[in-house]
Amino acid sequence: MAQRIDVALDELYAARQRSGRRQLDLNDFPLVDALLDQFIASTERRQERMAAKAAAAARAASGPQEGAATERDAEDSGVLPSTASDPAETDEAHREPESHADRDANEAAAPEKPKGHGRNGASAFRKAEHILHVLAGVIGAVCEVCGFGKMYRYREKVIIRVIGQPMFFAEAHHYEQARCRECGHIARAPGPACVHEGVGSDYVRYDWSACAMLMAMHYFSGSPSKRLESLHEGWGVPLADANQWAIASTCHDLLLPLFKALERHAIRTATNFRIDDTHAVVIELQKEINAEIAALEDLGEPTKDVRTGINATGSYWETPDGTVILFYTGRHHAGEIVDQLLEHRPPSSPKLIKSTPAATRCRRCASRARL
Repeated sequence: MAQRIDVALDELYAARQRSGRRQLDLNDFPLVDALLDQFIASTERRQERMAAKAAAAARAASGPQEGAATERDAEDSGVLPSTASDPAETDEAHREPESHADRDANEAAAPEKPKGHGRNGASAFRKAEHILHVLAGVIGAVCEVCGFGKMYRYREKVIIRVIGQPMFFAEAHHYEQARCRECGHIARAPGPACVHEGVGSDYVRYDWSACAMLMAMHYFSGSPSKRLESLHEGWGVPLADANQWAIASTCHDLLLPLFKALERHAIRTATNFRIDDTHAVVIELQKEINAEIAALEDLGEPTKDVRTGINATGSYWETPDGTVILFYTGRHHAGEIVDQLLEHRPPSSPKLIKSTPAATRCRRCASRARL
């Protein structure tokens, strides 16, 4: 049984200093014995708890019958794992505080807690910038609180700081220049090549990442150009709606080969896909429809066969390499787009599973798909 000695904190500090100088006196040995007894008792209790948890885990794994037999055998042999006493019978005031080693052992032996509430851990922030804050001169030094404990490396604390920012960020690159008075030659300071990448003019360049963000915000998220213009005007990074259209048009011409490559890859390797129509308004197409109707009316012909609908067809193709999302806007419906795409799907491709909404209109479109 651990020996109890009442001692003041100052006396413990003094004994620790004498121990560091290897100058213990006779009055310090009873204190050393008591500390060793407490450490031995704590270690024995920790081993008993671990043995009890291991036995409980073995009983749970072997089933109720084998677990009961194991407990009876242990009872007959007189060896049983120590169980926790009644809390009412335990003197909480005299209980030794649990050490870091005890807590680590208990956490390792405890079952894994299920994830809850949908909270994201630090590992979910894959694109976060990692900034390391170092403890200078602390690890390996003496604890500043107790004065005799040694500081060891502990698990790091990770705090995720989420920062708001505009959708587009601007950099102003200042190039120092020199001009010859005689011939007019201008020399410019060198700079990084990335400044000239993208689309735009010699004074304002839009990086490819800005082009991709603009098209995603406008065509995928449905943000109007005027709204993006007003937002960025307030953020101090102006982006006129006319410039937005010029950027998207230029990028569309440059990215058309990539679009076609993604389309072919999705059609050939997809295992399932979804497709749906939604109404769209294109002024140029609407003018074509009005002109056809007017021409037929002038000729006295019926106009009921004129296709007046304008649809934006979205298709989601799930491939082994990821999801490919394709959009088509025009005077068509989803079934015609499916027919057009499946013409490029080879017979050796894997089986394709298709899902559509339950609307009658979409079922008519789906009936045209040759799957």
